[in-house]
Amino acid sequence: MTIEIRPLNADEMLQLGAMGAYVYAGSFGDEDDNIVSQANLPEWTLCAVEDGKLLSSFCAIPFTMRANGNAVPLAGVSTIGTFPEYRRRGLARRIHTQAFADMRERGQMVAALWAS
Repeated sequence: MTIEIRPLNADEMLQLGAMGAYVYAGSFGDEDDNIVSQANLPEWTLCAVEDGKLLSSFCAIPFTMRANGNAVPLAGVSTIGTFPEYRRRGLARRIHTQAFADMRERGQMVAALWAS
């Protein structure tokens, strides 16, 4: 079984809601269709997935900030989590390495924690 680092597809977004409910102790709702799955788009995600099962998640929400009067693309980093049984395997490191390379490629030179 191979672990893929990739964006989720629309059918997998409820798993992101389950991750959010677990990681944030139900702060956004205990059901899979909570605000985490509803407020994020699949293309904003980068996740570790094995056989269709979400193991670890990361979202980079596109924003624009102002620096010295100039518009600067910013990635709002959110929904980071790994289920306990998959921790200590380097999944978060692999996701972050790929995510930051992707953000740079998109011109997002600034990343900030988006903690709702």
